[in-house]
Amino acid sequence: MVIFRASLLLALPAGCAAFIGRSTSMRPLASRALLHTRVSAAAKDPPLGTVHAQTLGWISNYVIGLNLCPFAKNALLSGGLMVEVFPGQDADDLREDIVEKAAALAEGEAGGTVVVAAPYCGELQTFGEFLELAATIAEDMTWAGLDGKVQLATFHPKYQFEDTEEEDVTNWTNRSPYPLFHLLLEKDVTVAVDAYAGDTDAIWETNQDTMRGLGREALDEIINAGKESPKKTN
Repeated sequence: MVIFRASLLLALPAGCAAFIGRSTSMRPLASRALLHTRVSAAAKDPPLGTVHAQTLGWISNYVIGLNLCPFAKNALLSGGLMVEVFPGQDADDLREDIVEKAAALAEGEAGGTVVVAAPYCGELQTFGEFLELAATIAEDMTWAGLDGKVQLATFHPKYQFEDTEEEDVTNWTNRSPYPLFHLLLEKDVTVAVDAYAGDTDAIWETNQDTMRGLGREALDEIINAGKESPKKTN
């Protein structure tokens, strides 16, 4: 695991649909039949430092720039995000490493939140395989006694929610330059939700409107711009 530290804390409460996803009735699509679109080969093998910069750029330009998570900008100013780039290709090794990181986060041994990018693992190139691994990691976290302590959020270049077509623009709320696993402390989620003055249930609806207003092409351009040059947040 290669670790890059950035002065960024991204705490994402359960109501922040851009990161956690929709309600349980609108789950990530589990059927494998529609999920074998491969991630672009051009995105598979960049240098580790490039992956880090692209991931941080996506957070800054896409998530914060489009205000997909109203909690993210204030958290950005606090510092503490740890972006990790997993350099291997083995899904089992990645799974073990993420669970270990979740345990370290729960014990206070890691930063406030951890985002793990996994660009080189071939098994994650389809969203169906990625989703299966994420479900296994969540089960492992349960067995490790991390329920109620650490949340797992997921993002993918081909993210697709249940009951949507692959090209439904609302899927773009959880699309990212690489397969990403986001670990965050449950207590931070609770604090952020309690402090939020607005209606957390309305965040997903607002994000839907943002996605539809911009359209797929413009959204992809923003993701690609974030990959190329992270934007500073004032």
